[in-house]
Amino acid sequence: MELVDIARPEPAAGQVLLKVAAAGVNYADTRMRAGSYVRQPALPVTPGFEVSGTVEVVGPGAAACAMDPSILAAGTPVIAGDATGGYAQFAVVPADLLFPLPPGKRLEDAAALPVNYLVAWLALHHKGGLRPGETVLVHAAGGGVGSAITQLARLAGARVVATASSVEKLTVARTAGADVTVNYTETDFVSQIRDILGEQQPIDLVLDSVGGPTLVHSLKLLSPWGRLVGFGQASDTPASLDVYASAIPNHLDLRFFARGTLCGSRHPRDRALLYEAMQQVVALWASGDIDPVTVHRLPLSQASQAHRRLGDRSAIGKILLDPEA
Repeated sequence: MELVDIARPEPAAGQVLLKVAAAGVNYADTRMRAGSYVRQPALPVTPGFEVSGTVEVVGPGAAACAMDPSILAAGTPVIAGDATGGYAQFAVVPADLLFPLPPGKRLEDAAALPVNYLVAWLALHHKGGLRPGETVLVHAAGGGVGSAITQLARLAGARVVATASSVEKLTVARTAGADVTVNYTETDFVSQIRDILGEQQPIDLVLDSVGGPTLVHSLKLLSPWGRLVGFGQASDTPASLDVYASAIPNHLDLRFFARGTLCGSRHPRDRALLYEAMQQVVALWASGDIDPVTVHRLPLSQASQAHRRLGDRSAIGKILLDPEA
């Protein structure tokens, strides 16, 4: 990646141009850079699905699309539920996924919500069907999405078991509310969790963004009628699975979704789901019930460094880019 001057984008029908205050960095951005994202555009491309900013230009028909047209006034601070080209000073966003900045909240902090907490909410509540009192296993709990899932699960009354690869990441998971933390690099996480919980306290719901062997081994921990929600493959390793032997005898439920595919859909059901999920997230942030645990801020010129941190798994918590730094 390189930092260059390009023409300011213009909002198409139903879109709004924002002056970006901050942009979130996500694993999906690294997949887009590599050319293997689920909604892969032609390269070269400006990555960035997650921004907060102020309204600059309103595209044709945007007012009719917006759930709250009053927030489209120039200069209004907003949170974008989805974005295009967020690693920039200006980015276009769909008007139907814009939300006003809650009173008392900083615009520069809001960019940590739209991907991490949206995915967390969908994984836990829409796909996972989380119920109070259940035991949840969260993989990669020291990252942006993992710590968001941990917060939301604990808020919903779940017991949270979290895995991560370092002491620092496990500290983030505990701060987010994890009851049990496991370093999967030290020994087999399945054995560790069984030793801690006991054979009679299995997992009700697994949230997995790692995929590959992690997904396969997680099934060994699920209780009968347990659920696994997969929403990523950070391991870059496909899961090799005998579904009958691994899932069917114990009535296990395997569920998957892709944020990118959902955000790219124009189906009214999908748009309503995205809006409802983001509305819940913004409300919880406004009330102080959730807040990103660890945030690292870098100037936009250091976006490559941010991607390297994600690639070598040294990133802890959430990374935000400042386009004006």
